[in-house]
Amino acid sequence: MATLAANVNEADVVAVYSNGGFGGLHKKLLKALEDRFAEAAKADAKADAKAEKK
Repeated sequence: MATLAANVNEADVVAVYSNGGFGGLHKKLLKALEDRFAEAAKADAKADAKAEKK
């Protein structure tokens, strides 16, 4: 999971198929991706807000 979270790009689609919880894999992966892309999302939002003011 750590390798996936470290190598996925913003435009990638990640599909997880399972018949069980696998130790909370789904939530852990979502959290890892949110943490990884949080700074980029903040920067995008800031740039959008700045562009709207112009």
